[in-house]
Amino acid sequence: MALKNRLGTGVFVWEGNTIKLQSSLSNLEALSQATGKDAIVFLQDARNPADLATIFYHLQHGSEHSRDDIYAAFFGRISDFEKEEWQESFSNCISDMLGVEKMALIKEAKADTQKKTNG
Repeated sequence: MALKNRLGTGVFVWEGNTIKLQSSLSNLEALSQATGKDAIVFLQDARNPADLATIFYHLQHGSEHSRDDIYAAFFGRISDFEKEEWQESFSNCISDMLGVEKMALIKEAKADTQKKTNG
């Protein structure tokens, strides 16, 4: 009997560019090896464009974009991170990939941001 595949795939879309991300074991191991941190911890701690490009590079599924191309397409304009549309697309992609509830992910991110600005 075949095992059911329970891997989630998230799709990040921004200004006409699309990339699929998947949390397969080999992708997570590649991310851990590249960063020296547990992949899930790195995902949770990533706060800058270079870290996000690293995540997308190692978790991409069905494509072989370079890290530089990923950075240029999705993270090259720093002001985009402040846009609600960017935040929504990112949280949808990550929550779909990891299978976590979107609202919990958004609340966690907002709480973390408030701690940094108030503390």
